[in-house]
This record gives sequence, structure tokens and C-alpha cells, in this order.
Amino acid sequence: MAVEVRIPAAYVSSGWGTPTVCARHGEPLVEHKRVQFASPVTPAAYLLVLLGLIGLIILGVIFGNRKQVRAAAWPFCAQCLTRRTNAVYAGAGVLLGGLIVIVVSATIQTDEGAISTGLLLGALVLIAGGVVMSRSSWAVVAGGRAIEGGQTVQFRQAHEAFVAQALSAQQVAAQHYAAQQAAVAAMYNTQQPGPPTPPSPDAVPAPGASAVPGAFAAPGTLAVPGALAAPGAPAVSGAPAVPGAFAAPGAPAAPGAPAVSGAEDLRPAPADALSTPAAPTDALSTPAAVPPPTDQT
Repeated sequence: MAVEVRIPAAYVSSGWGTPTVCARHGEPLVEHKRVQFASPVTPAAYLLVLLGLIGLIILGVIFGNRKQVRAAAWPFCAQCLTRRTNAVYAGAGVLLGGLIVIVVSATIQTDEGAISTGLLLGALVLIAGGVVMSRSSWAVVAGGRAIEGGQTVQFRQAHEAFVAQALSAQQVAAQHYAAQQAAVAAMYNTQQPGPPTPPSPDAVPAPGASAVPGAFAAPGTLAVPGALAAPGAPAVSGAPAVPGAFAAPGAPAAPGAPAVSGAEDLRPAPADALSTPAAPTDALSTPAAVPPPTDQT
């Protein structure tokens, strides 16, 4: 039973997933052939031949602008090879017959009307021979044509065996493409840094961490060198004093906390302690002159 199937042009031109049976009969391949699958031409275009030379030129332009998909190695079975050979012989025979009609009409007939009729008949036979020869192309034997602007090759009467292999190759290609996309996405995600994690409000500063100037340590946390305790915050019981840490004015000392060696009292000194002691009056006065000793001898 004939079934329609469409194959992407990229698979046809590259040979990826090409079935091992022929498209028309489903039999194992015997020979590979180069094939050019072209877009179809509307049958009405062949009426341009009636316009004479101008019509033939226009028809040639139409055929030249068709979309084509080239296959470097397309499978054909023994029946396909026989069919193509018969089509070539038939087309060649019709073309030869048209030439014979034209030559005979031009050489034997003496009446101008008969010559014109013979030439017209010969031309029609030549056109028929050209149509038969076009049916002998490998693309017609395979039953494929390019559609969708040359992006797809359509087989309207393909064998079931050929269709099964073609669809299986397309499924494998789709799975392979999906796996590649997943691998690329995973690689991209691993290279992108994640969002920074905000610090926990209950986190305890590590010992030796530098404190921010002017920052106050939270109640119940360890003191950091250079950090100021919050005013009015109770001292932690049993918390060791850290060298260089300053207690806020009025902050109670922790019970049982050892005194810090070399700690200085930062409280302001009284005004009289900062003034210089006055010297005694007698110390500042000039001593009285001592008279020189007299000679008592």
C-alpha cells in the first residue's frame, strides 16, 4: 500500500538516515544514483509551447527556477532500474519519430499546406517525446519532489517499508538533537554563578574577624577586637575579654570576667588633675645675696 512521507531536505542532501530500500517498491537497493528532486511545475505551464519560440523560452525559465534538493546516493532496486531504462527508450523513440515526421514533411510534400501540417505534427510529437523523457529521470522513478521552498522532499506513493525506515531515522535524529540541547543547557547552567546567599541574622562573627568601625556587637555575641559593645547591653557571663576591645561607658562588667592586662582607664580626668601644680612661692623667689666673707685676721 502506498503511503505519503516527507523527509527533511537536510537528511536527503547529507545522506543521513537514508533508507536501504527503494521508495517506490520497498525492495532492497541494488544501486545508488545521484538524484535531483525538483519542485513540480503546474501542468498549465506546458500550454506555453503553443506560443512558439517565446513560449518555449518562458517554459525554460520556469524549469530553471525550480527549487532542487540534491541527493548524492539514493537507493534504487532492480525494478526501478528497469523502469528507468524503458522510459528512456520510449522517450527517445518518440523524439526520433517526431524528427522523422518533420523531415518527411519538408522533403516529400510540395504543397505548402501539407508542409505546415507535417511540421506541426512533428512538433507535437517532439513535445510528447520530451514529456516522456522527463518521466525517465531518477527523481520521477523514485517518486519524490521538493516542496516547501526546497526544505522538504515529498514522496506521495512510497512503500510502507521505505516509510518505516524514514520515520525511524527522523525519530532518532530528534532524540539526538534533544540530547545535544540538554547537554548544552546543562553546561551553560554550570558556568553561571548562583545568586549570593544573604547572611543569617543569628550568625556569630568568627574570632579574629575585622569589625566595622563604629559597629556595635549584638547582645550575647562574642566581642571582636576594635568592636564597641552596645550601650546598656548586659555583659555575657563568662565571656572572655578580647584584647583591644573597649567597653561602652556605663556597661557593667561580666561576672567572673578576668581583668584585661594593660587596660587603660578611658574615663576623662578631672580638671584639677590636668592642671600643672603651682610652685611654692619661696621656690620661685630669687635667693638673697650673700655678703662676701671678711678677713678677720
